[in-house]
Amino acid sequence: MKNIVLIISFIGFFINIYAQETDYHWFEKDGKLYYNRNVPVYFWVSTSQSDNSQDVLMTSQTSEKYTNPMYFDSEGYNTFQYAYAVDTTTKKIAYPSQHAVFKVYVDGFAPTLNAYFKGTRRYYKGGTPVYALNLEIQLSAKDYMSGVEKIMYALNSENYMIYNEAIKFPNAGDFELKFYAEDNTGNRSEIKSYKFSVK
Repeated sequence: MKNIVLIISFIGFFINIYAQETDYHWFEKDGKLYYNRNVPVYFWVSTSQSDNSQDVLMTSQTSEKYTNPMYFDSEGYNTFQYAYAVDTTTKKIAYPSQHAVFKVYVDGFAPTLNAYFKGTRRYYKGGTPVYALNLEIQLSAKDYMSGVEKIMYALNSENYMIYNEAIKFPNAGDFELKFYAEDNTGNRSEIKSYKFSVK
């Protein structure tokens, strides 16, 4: 399990959110917590924030079918809250009364992708686009919730590598460009591919 740093005070306990372990499913930026909508959520109760504290998995008798795991139901802004905030010193309901609210920004969509072929004109030969040797390809991705974590690309049978700058073609040849992007909560786009020649 991977511990997400979201703690909700409730009847003198702390509740930690956990996701099933993979590469990553959550991301914090500017005090906001972003979470992958497509992975399950579990709630564990503890009396301490310490990693060494004993946790107890919460269960529901009234909503058993929809918990363990549960999933967020909507994209974007979500909340965990209970009716009355409690003063942490007096242990009494805070005045003026207010909800205790924790915000989660849920991201279930992968980034969108684009490729820009620059530096040369294009013509077609036998249905295949052909470019000159000064061709540069710029890749871009946008993600409107948690943001783009990386773009990966591969040429022909090469292994995928992280895209950092425009792709140049010093040698002529036939090429297949494949690329995809991941956002900061682990949503991955479908692979896009282009076949072309450089002469």
